[in-house]
Amino acid sequence: MIYMRSTAFLVFLFPLVSTIMFGTLVMGEVLKLPERELKLLQINEEKLQNNVIKINGIKNEYETSSPINVNILVEDQSFECGDLFLSIYKIVSTTKELITQSGFFGQCFIQNNVTLPINDEFVEIINSEGEYEIMVEMHDKHYKKLAIASHKFLVSDLIH
Repeated sequence: MIYMRSTAFLVFLFPLVSTIMFGTLVMGEVLKLPERELKLLQINEEKLQNNVIKINGIKNEYETSSPINVNILVEDQSFECGDLFLSIYKIVSTTKELITQSGFFGQCFIQNNVTLPINDEFVEIINSEGEYEIMVEMHDKHYKKLAIASHKFLVSDLIH
């Protein structure tokens, strides 16, 4: 009887447990690489040109510890409501490191032609020098359309 239990363990349970452990280890290592992400929901979105979104208030250079305050204007009438995501990346050689990300959900704006985020603001302070990029993504309420805009800027101790 003991022989059958150890055989059942070796034949059925050991391969299952080792496969799960190995898969978890590999997935964890792959997701640590820069610009790798796990996309569980594959949604087909129509990507629109950059001129659909305008980033207002963005400068080309900021002083460290000074606020970066921007608002977004969407100029496409097909977006009446949607979700807005703003991300700031630090550019290090050929990779981008995510510094901060904010999401503003249920932004209904076309009827009043207002800037986003509505009844909120996006303000970030960066304390280290370097080259950065702000990325703006606007998804329509059905996640069928996606508009993207970005802008690179510098952060330094002293602005010339």
